[in-house]
Amino acid sequence: MQFCKGINCEIFIAGRKAEEYRLENVSIADSTYKSHVVAVEGKAYVVKLDFSSTGARRHNYKLYADGVELVHATTTAPREGLSKSTGKLVETKSTKGRRAKRMQREEQVLKFGKLGTVDGNIEDTELRTEILDQLGTIKIIVWRANFRSRKVKSSSRETTKAGPIHEASVKGRALSHITKLGRKKYANVSGARVTRDIDPENRPFVTFIYRCASKEILQSEGIIPMDTVPYTATRAQAIPGGSSNDIANILDVRAIQDDQIEPLSGHISRTTLLPIPIPATNTRMVDENLSSGVNSTAAELVNETSAKELDFFDMTLRELQMEVERLRVKPRTLDQY
Repeated sequence: MQFCKGINCEIFIAGRKAEEYRLENVSIADSTYKSHVVAVEGKAYVVKLDFSSTGARRHNYKLYADGVELVHATTTAPREGLSKSTGKLVETKSTKGRRAKRMQREEQVLKFGKLGTVDGNIEDTELRTEILDQLGTIKIIVWRANFRSRKVKSSSRETTKAGPIHEASVKGRALSHITKLGRKKYANVSGARVTRDIDPENRPFVTFIYRCASKEILQSEGIIPMDTVPYTATRAQAIPGGSSNDIANILDVRAIQDDQIEPLSGHISRTTLLPIPIPATNTRMVDENLSSGVNSTAAELVNETSAKELDFFDMTLRELQMEVERLRVKPRTLDQY
């Protein structure tokens, strides 16, 4: 969630609040904030705004997706949800009479889609820098306005559309998703309002920006952490009364280094077992640190370093390595366990 000057802004994808990463204050002077979210192809999104703490009674706002203005509205409500583009006015037939007609406005649901590119003559593609530079972003701009307004007749306006994107125009840029529009639907209109802004047009009250990209891109840039595979012991029954957590407590898997694992085709080679640090402690203290399921046999296993116990550790370690190979996890990620 982004918060600035009393306004909360958050994005929901497929009905669930999206996790935002690396909040950045892009411009202190212009109160511009930016964060990153994982885009999901084909899923609709909603931008939710909470104006309740600004002190103003009316707010005007715009929503841009990929540099294209899709929403422009005014509200006196403390909260708003932006989920549809507002398009041109069209004349439709009324259900109340055969000849009756009414004016309705086109609306289309906002959702994520894959960015597609074309080749060929670049002159036939999108060339506007204000569009190309904003691909993969959602921008919300808010102005405070005077409460009093004047009602006027609704006017039709066409939604600007971006042209085909040439592959040369985005070469070298980490882009994966853009905003696409759903099926056209029609909503009744009750007129428009003319307002007087408190904040100048060129100095909005606050601006929120979301950069939307695939999980893989955000991970490669270090914006979100790489996935880790949870550790699961496959032979918890090797310790009488023990569990997978007990084995994890005894084995320090993080001590495994890259150069000790030699994956071969079809099998894992035998590796050298690192010395396992065993604290100088008595049986009573070990029993307190391990779970209640570990009996005295487990305590003796920790305190004694006979060849039999070392063989057990070696066997368990080799089974862990076989499990890693089965999951196709690169050896270098083992230090994340």
